[in-house]
Order: sequence, then C-alpha cells, then structure tokens
Amino acid sequence: MPTFSLLLAFFVVSLVLSIPLAYLLVALFKYSIEKKINSYNDFNDPIPDAQLEKNHQSLPCFVRVEKIPIAITGVSLLRELPMVAALIISGLLANYLSFRATINFSTGVYLFYLMLVLFPIIYYFYFLFEHQLRKRKQLLTIAVMVLLICAVYVFVQSGGVLAGMGGLLYLYGGSSLLFMLGIFFGRIREIIYAMLPPLYFAVAGFSLLANNLSANDAALHTIVNSVFDVLRLVGLAQHSHTVIMVLFYSLFTAVFVALLFLARYGFIKKIINNTIFLFDVLWFFHLSFVISLGERSHFLLWILATFFLYKITFYALAFLLKNNWKIEHKKSLLVLRVFSLNKESAFLFRRLRSFWRYQGPIHLIAGYDLTATTIDVDDLLMFISGRMKTRFNLSSSLITKNFEKHDELPDVNGHYRVNEMYCNNVTWKTVIDKLVKKVDFVIMDIRSFSRKNNGCAHEIKELIYKMPISAICFVIDKRTDINFLQEFAADAWKELPVGSPNLNVPENSFFMMYDYSSENGLGKFLS
Repeated sequence: MPTFSLLLAFFVVSLVLSIPLAYLLVALFKYSIEKKINSYNDFNDPIPDAQLEKNHQSLPCFVRVEKIPIAITGVSLLRELPMVAALIISGLLANYLSFRATINFSTGVYLFYLMLVLFPIIYYFYFLFEHQLRKRKQLLTIAVMVLLICAVYVFVQSGGVLAGMGGLLYLYGGSSLLFMLGIFFGRIREIIYAMLPPLYFAVAGFSLLANNLSANDAALHTIVNSVFDVLRLVGLAQHSHTVIMVLFYSLFTAVFVALLFLARYGFIKKIINNTIFLFDVLWFFHLSFVISLGERSHFLLWILATFFLYKITFYALAFLLKNNWKIEHKKSLLVLRVFSLNKESAFLFRRLRSFWRYQGPIHLIAGYDLTATTIDVDDLLMFISGRMKTRFNLSSSLITKNFEKHDELPDVNGHYRVNEMYCNNVTWKTVIDKLVKKVDFVIMDIRSFSRKNNGCAHEIKELIYKMPISAICFVIDKRTDINFLQEFAADAWKELPVGSPNLNVPENSFFMMYDYSSENGLGKFLS
C-alpha cells in the first residue's frame, strides 16, 4: 500500500517529468500551426465586391473610454457555487478522514488540517479573477498568509526552522507547488490547462504501476517471463531488455492517449472544460495526500469515494442551477489583434477571456501568438492523431463546416468557450468577413499599429463597413499611430456598403479607444 511519502514523491516526480513533456508538445503544436498559417493554397472563393454608396456624414471622433458601455455580468458566485461547494464538501470529508486518526486532539490541529484541505479553493478563485489584478493580488496575499500560519504552526510543533520548513514542504508540496509554478512562470501557465493534466495522470499512473510491479515479485516475474518466452519463440531473446522498455513506454503512451480520448468525450459533451479538467486532476491528488495523512486502512478506497462525492456534488448542483445561467441576450465577442505582439497579445487575451466567460462565446482568428493560450484537449488530440488539417479553413466547404461547429452554448459550469478559426495567408479575409457578421462586439488590439500592418488595416476597414461603431473598441498604446488610424478610417468612411449599419449614425456617435498604457492598464476596462 503506497504511503503518504511515496505519493508525494510520485507527485513531484510526475510534475518534474510532465512539465517538459507538455512544453515539448506545445512547442511542436505551435510549430505545426505557424507553418500552416504562413502557407498558401489555391483557394479561389473571393469575397464579392460590395456595392458602395457615398457617405455624407463626417467621420465620428475617436474617444478614449475607461469602460465598455454595455451591461456586463461579473464573476458570478452562483455559477461557481457547484464547484466551490463540491470542493468544500469533499474537502471536509477528507479533513475528517485525516483528523480522526490524530492522537492529540486540539483546535489548532483541526484548523491546520482544515486549511490544508481547503487551500486550493483560494487558487480556484485566483484563476476566476484573472482579469482583475487587484483581486488576484488580494487572493495571493491570503494564500501567503495561510502558508505563513501553517509554517508557524509546523515550526512550533517541530521546534526548529529546518524541520518547520521541511514539514511545510512535506504538506504543501502537492497541488500548491503546481499552482505557484503556474502563477509565477508564464510558460508553465500556458500549458497548465490542456497539456499538463493528461500527461500528469499518465506519468503518475505509470509510476504507480511500476512501483506496484516492483513490489510484487510474483506479478513481475509472470509478466517478464511471459514476454521473454514470446521473444524466445520469435528469436529476439537477446533484445529482451529493449523490448520490455518499449512495451512500458507504449503502455505509458496508451494511458496518455486513452485519457485524452476520455477527456475529449467529456469536452464534446460539455461536461468538462479546461478549468474543470485541471481542477479534477489537482483535487484528486490533493485529496490523496490529505487522506493518506491520517487514514491508514483502505485509504485508496476512501480517496476514490471522496473524489466521487466531489464530482457528484458538482454535477448535481450544476444541473439544479443551470436554468439560472441562461442569458436572455448573450454577447458574442470577436478579438482581433496585431499578430506581432506575441506575449502582450497572450496576456491581454487571457484577461479578456476571463472577463467575458459569462457573457457569451469568444471568436478569433487563431495564430501562433495565442496557440498555447487557446489550446484545449480537442486541439491536442486532433494534432496527435494527424487530423488537425480539418480544423484549418483551406476551402469553402471547410469554412462552412468549421463555422457550423462553433460552440455557442455555456458549459456545465456556465462558462462560454473560445472558438478559434485556423486560416492561412489566403483564406483569412473570407473568414474575417463571416466573423464580423456573426458577433455582437469587437475588441481589436492595435497596440503598435502603423502603416506596415496591412492585415490589420483590412480588418479595420471590414469593421467600419459591417459593424456598428458602438460595438467596436480599439485597444491602443503609445506605439499606435493614431494619425494613420484616423486617416485610414476617414478614407473608408467616405463610401460604405449598401445596408451598412454605419450609414446615418447618430450625431453623437464615436469610435471607442482604450489606452492600455494608462496608469490602470485594463483595471477599469475589465471591472
């Protein structure tokens, strides 16, 4: 039976192995996407030229705003109630199972165990408030305070600094380590949602299997001897070590792919998403550590039972409350940007995604700058199976099929998803034309926009032609060439397509701009 120390070792070793493997998969995925995006094909379905009519109105002003002037639903505690309640209820059971084996009863011990169990809930809210830096700092402060309280308690109980720090690492070296890595290291944060959970489960499962086999001589001999007998029959007995290693790695790969298929099924059925998947993995291992602290007999069964309680509580409450998540008029968002911003685009998009998760679906043209930020289980499995080419809009039929696959409904936890459209250097204009007609609001990141950004200039023209200017907001900074933006917009404004929503706009209409270089960054904008 695995001990707590052994489980902790498996967690750390699995984490150390999973992070580079996940990062390698992300790098391969990004390379494949970038290569395809920069390609050309013989796509020949041009956008028909629109009939233009002269626009007699003068160009509306570009006005700096501090907030989007539309009704926005903030972080909904009601929508997060199923997950939070499931974490608390299963956490309390885990706390009881740990605490009941403690010999010296005291309030301090009980509170210590309770903080240990419920600590990941702080991180759950930390991820929810990704768009509000002030609240994230407050939550991080709370997390640090909890850690300090636990550190002082362990120090007092152990009677030494080294023993106290060792005890703290011993107790919090599980899920908290991964959370901290995700908070402070951007490259790990990119892979933490989609890549890390299946790899982590596969590595941990493989390690546990290897450990159990090594501890069971009879089972190990049976497996090895059976393999050796087969190899001897086919004349490969001299290569038995190599074959056995290949079989073990094949088993690891099979576990990984099986987990991906299982996760993809849940992903398609909308019973899991990246956030649920991540916290399922972390909570399972967190429960394993906590319960193994006190429960010595049948603790694996108790771990499974507690995790089952967590899932049942979550889905039961989600089912009961799902009618309260319906929005009469959900707002779909299109995010456009200057592709050369890379990490800046990824940081802004993560905050926009967190901000908009309760409003409606987000649409965007996928690019190598946001590949790691938007990747999900479905993308990963399509890539590994070699079917990613069907996600690329390289023909009229594929464009139609991929638009039909757009996910417009909320997940089981009330969060809306991101719909990426993969294009190349030929098809992106056709896709932009269709996306602009589909969405309710557009946020376009034009930081560093200048005369050399021809693609962005085309997108701005499309927005002026087809989107009400009240539904467009440009994100700018000191690098944005405002003069060129106004000149280009004025030229496009002279003639608009027949039926354009911007013909005969009210006199007080204006283009919205948010200055990202302001003191608050996106603080007020995403509040």
